[in-house]
Amino acid sequence: MKKSIYFFLIISTAIIIGSLLYFNFAKKNEQNFVKSDKTKVAATIFPLADIARNIGGNNVEVVNILPPGASPHTFQAKPADIIALQDAKAIFSIGNGLDDWAGEMAKNADNAPIIVVDSNIKKGMFIDEDEGPEPQTDPHYWLSADNAKIITDDILAELVKIDPAHTDDYQKNAENYKQKLDNLKFELSAELSALPSKNLIVFHGSWNYFAKEYDLNIAGVFEPSPGKEPSLKYLKELNDTAKKYNIKSVFSEPQLSSGIIDSFVEDLGLKIFILDPLGGIGERNSYINLMRYNAQTIKNAL
Repeated sequence: MKKSIYFFLIISTAIIIGSLLYFNFAKKNEQNFVKSDKTKVAATIFPLADIARNIGGNNVEVVNILPPGASPHTFQAKPADIIALQDAKAIFSIGNGLDDWAGEMAKNADNAPIIVVDSNIKKGMFIDEDEGPEPQTDPHYWLSADNAKIITDDILAELVKIDPAHTDDYQKNAENYKQKLDNLKFELSAELSALPSKNLIVFHGSWNYFAKEYDLNIAGVFEPSPGKEPSLKYLKELNDTAKKYNIKSVFSEPQLSSGIIDSFVEDLGLKIFILDPLGGIGERNSYINLMRYNAQTIKNAL
């Protein structure tokens, strides 16, 4: 009899504990699936995500697709990246060949519309030998404070369309942010105006818009096209360019393999500095801080 009572108590206790654990799990699971009141959007790269956050403020949740440190030229989406886009009302994109993978991701995530933020931006061109003699659009237009203001207007227009109830908030945030961008351009122009040299050799062709805005000269580029190693002839010409412009430093990028630079700089006795077109890491934790970091790096190198 005692054994039966003891067994009954054990079973009852186990059932009670199991029920409590299940209830607790179900409650947490339910909380995880409660939808936020915020409007959810996504951006392919960190600079766009940060601009969108500044405009959206507390009314918008922004998903940054490209992980910090990754390159948009080589990015491959994982299932978790696609899941993160569920319920997104728009995906802000650079377009122009930089982040075409966003289109395929959108198809697998509720078909969120792709919004390319390049309206009214005067885009530069370059020759990609792999693509033939026809000029290709340079997609790195976000690396200009003036262009960032245009991007701000494009994102603002889409947020107002998606969530008109918060139009006043979005417009006020956008105007405040564009004023910060004006201040940024003035600050960086003053910082870079008195450099002893304005000639740069960079690893990747990301910096034409930045150079144009701040009166710098891209004297040479290591990669003739994204992911393509330079030929011996190309390196010889780059060597001649470095000597012609009395180059003392070259600029690599954290998202790209720069092993080929090592022997080049060793032969010429140059120093390597890191420019970052994408940010999202450490002190480059906002678009404005990213631009400041790059300006300061150039100033220190030249």
